[in-house]
Amino acid sequence: MILNQLYEFDCITRLFDRQHFLKNKNKENYFAKYRKVLETATDLNYGVSDNFFHTFNRTLHQLFIEDNFQLMEDLIRWNKKTKLKQYLVKDTLPYMQTPFTATSAEHIRVPLLAIYQSGYFEGDSYKLSVKTFGEETEKIEELVFRNRRDVNEEIAFPFHPDSDGNSSIAIPAATLEKLPSASFLIFIRYDVYRKLSILRPEQVEYDKRIFNFYTTINSNLGFKITDN
Repeated sequence: MILNQLYEFDCITRLFDRQHFLKNKNKENYFAKYRKVLETATDLNYGVSDNFFHTFNRTLHQLFIEDNFQLMEDLIRWNKKTKLKQYLVKDTLPYMQTPFTATSAEHIRVPLLAIYQSGYFEGDSYKLSVKTFGEETEKIEELVFRNRRDVNEEIAFPFHPDSDGNSSIAIPAATLEKLPSASFLIFIRYDVYRKLSILRPEQVEYDKRIFNFYTTINSNLGFKITDN
């Protein structure tokens, strides 16, 4: 865990995945510093990136090892700029799609992907269905509502997918009524503390514009196009 903190977070995240790296004209200083750090891993009996938490960081590390510094920089820049990512599922495993076709960074594995299936009020409950993909679905534990203005205020519900990755829950309106008037972030908690957002595929980026199907204030279907 300590080595993971050093190699992944202190180096990949804080050294490369930052605006100061992208803006700096002498990037060789960054690469030299990471080479120096990697010299401390020569005696390890496993790969430095084997225990990385984030596959995106693992991809950056691999590009560094391959001396593919330009693609490494381009990937970081794209990731910072592109808020609305696209995903695909291949052989039940989820991948993030990038515009770098025909390269090792075209499809980047993600540990989990949660896709919204349906959500509606019926009777005195809100019924939500989610489809999850990935090798860590068995680590999914809870569905969490967290106050966007107060991270200490949250309510959690048991949430476990079946063998096919399907999860359904009926949340009593009486339970939701106890929450204050506020905006809440909804996410899946897995592996004790890690967070997974629930993707709603109503949005897609197309030719530098965002197409968004959404629910209006009167619960009707709306469509909006914005420049990205």
